Amino acid sequence: MRHGETVEQPQEQLIDTTAPNAQEAACARCKRLEADNRELVQENRELNKENRLLLKENGDLRVELAEIKARAAPDQEVHNEAHRKAG
Repeated sequence: MRHGETVEQPQEQLIDTTAPNAQEAACARCKRLEADNRELVQENRELNKENRLLLKENGDLRVELAEIKARAAPDQEVHNEAHRKAG
């Protein structure tokens, strides 16, 4: 780049603040963005709640599996890890 050259950069869509409805347009855009944000926050909360439930269920299933494995092999001389955890 040489002195005095300009670099063409992509421009964001800007609102002309001198236009009569500029404040209304900006306000409408902000309202839309805020509504979108609220929806995303709510969706995030729901997904976090579902994730917590799935993690709990996964933990419960792991315990149940360990107990089943322990019951399936109680007569073995060398106890497996599940047997040690269950009893």
